[in-house]
Amino acid sequence: ASGWLGYLVQGFVGSCILLFVAKLVRR
Repeated sequence: ASGWLGYLVQGFVGSCILLFVAKLVRR
């Protein structure tokens, strides 16, 4: 359970970071 949960959290955090960086670059 810990394996897939960690993978899911990592993917979610990665997506948030990509969106945040994209917004900064668009400025």
